[in-house]
Amino acid sequence: MLTLVRKTFNYVGYFLIVAVAIYALTFFVPGLHDGFLQHKPLGSLLWRLAFWTHVLLGATALVLGPIQFSTRMRARRLALHRQLGKVYVVSILIASAVAFYISWFADTGWIAAAGFAGLAVAWFYTTWQAYATVRRGELRLHQQWMYRSYALTLAAVTLRIILPLELAVFHLPFPVAYRIVAWLCWVPNLVVAEWFFVRRKHQLRFG
Repeated sequence: MLTLVRKTFNYVGYFLIVAVAIYALTFFVPGLHDGFLQHKPLGSLLWRLAFWTHVLLGATALVLGPIQFSTRMRARRLALHRQLGKVYVVSILIASAVAFYISWFADTGWIAAAGFAGLAVAWFYTTWQAYATVRRGELRLHQQWMYRSYALTLAAVTLRIILPLELAVFHLPFPVAYRIVAWLCWVPNLVVAEWFFVRRKHQLRFG
């Protein structure tokens, strides 16, 4: 029964990851997201390049995560794991850098902007640490930093779960909901990742 629950949870997770990645790519379809983009500085070439770079590379990192965490793939195709890991790291380092820039154009003001800017900084830092630790051969630390990095990558998914709940279930005004989700989409993800590490250490020590 527990195995079935885990498999179901994983399948739902994979579905959400792929769905959000595909949704992100729809921003390349002209006119499809005019409502969201109407308050953005579309006249700025720098902003447009930053935004679409973030969308493309963020979607790439989102899809690569489950592949990189597959123990079977690492065991059978270690060279591929390393190559995809490089793509993942480079994608996030670039995507997070441009995300920091575009975060300051967030709707509803500086509270939301600061939340998304904090996410961009944490995303860059955790991913860089994942790269730095594997380069030093510190594989356990590398794995932990990768969990943190992907927990932040999943902010793209949690944002699209939390925001509709805020609006449809709790009936929050959009400006309030957006300020909250700018923080709530990623801070709890890191908390869950840290809880996972503590729980895992406890099991290794006492299990």
